[in-house]
Amino acid sequence: MKMPNVRKIAAETLRPISRLSAAHSLSGSQDRRSIRSAYRIAAIDDDVFPHKSRLRELGFQIDYFSKLEEIDRELHYGLYVCDIMGVEADTVEDGVWTMREIKLRAPVSPLLGYTYLSPVNAKYQSARNICDAIVRKSDEIDELVRNLDDLIIEINNPVDLWRRIRGYLLLQGIETRHVAVLEHYFVTAVLKRSPERFGEKAQRFLVDEGLSAVIVDAIPLVAKSIGSKLIKSSLGLSPH
Repeated sequence: MKMPNVRKIAAETLRPISRLSAAHSLSGSQDRRSIRSAYRIAAIDDDVFPHKSRLRELGFQIDYFSKLEEIDRELHYGLYVCDIMGVEADTVEDGVWTMREIKLRAPVSPLLGYTYLSPVNAKYQSARNICDAIVRKSDEIDELVRNLDDLIIEINNPVDLWRRIRGYLLLQGIETRHVAVLEHYFVTAVLKRSPERFGEKAQRFLVDEGLSAVIVDAIPLVAKSIGSKLIKSSLGLSPH
């Protein structure tokens, strides 16, 4: 894989994530409903998702699907909710398999498990290792709302969003020094309010490593977190 000149980058003034603050997120200037509506949510459940109407009334932009294959790959969802049991029930797969597939497609976007299963159940334990949090279907809707709000607030903050991206890159074996350079590009993109800038630079690092999914998933999230309108670019992304 062709890497940029790390020594040259290091010789420049690197912009670590500590240069960013809450001021670079729109969270402080938006009401809760506006933040909720900024991120599309895909709910995947073999049953009719019971809270869809109420969640929409509360400002969440949520779409329901019975299977992962029903989701248009051209659409970007900032957050996923997935039933642990029953999904893909007409195949040998289940909700845990679907969760793994979601993380392959959207490694940065938060994933919330949704189930009637007990925490001691083996599938529950498997799902817990994949998703950000799990909500019991027997819980009041307030618990689901709280978890959705927490995850949306996290990805709406550029600092927390970078931590998600960084963690994924390190898990995939990207060298720490190269992650540091990507952090520099990320911070520059946020300060200049140009999410495509990060995407274009990241491509040089990640496409040859088979990690292009992280670019496709991350750039719309970066754009939303800084309130920047994503324009069509060489990344092949279009605004959503």
